Amino acid sequence: MLHFGMGSVTTIDSIVVRFPSGITQTLVNPAVDQFIKIIENDCVSPEPTVSYSQAAPFICTGSTETLTATAGLNYLWSDSSTTQAINITTGGEYNVMVSTIGNNCVGYLQLS
Repeated sequence: MLHFGMGSVTTIDSIVVRFPSGITQTLVNPAVDQFIKIIENDCVSPEPTVSYSQAAPFICTGSTETLTATAGLNYLWSDSSTTQAINITTGGEYNVMVSTIGNNCVGYLQLS
């Protein structure tokens, strides 16, 4: 069992566990004040999908696009947002990592 003294910090962006076998497991945006049991090789990656608020997956000058990831997961977007959806106003590359506590794996999706 490990205990992380966090002081006044109330959020964690991720926990990376490196097992002696070389396997690495990452928990993204885990809730604080809890016990998490992490078991080596206990991994089923969630499959992230992203939907667009507009009909086409591109953004025009002066418009806003909402990117919404698969429901019911923990999220970490490339802009450090941890919500299910983000609003973008410029074109570019965006990505989201998703995870579920107790699943011990992350899914990753990159959009450009």
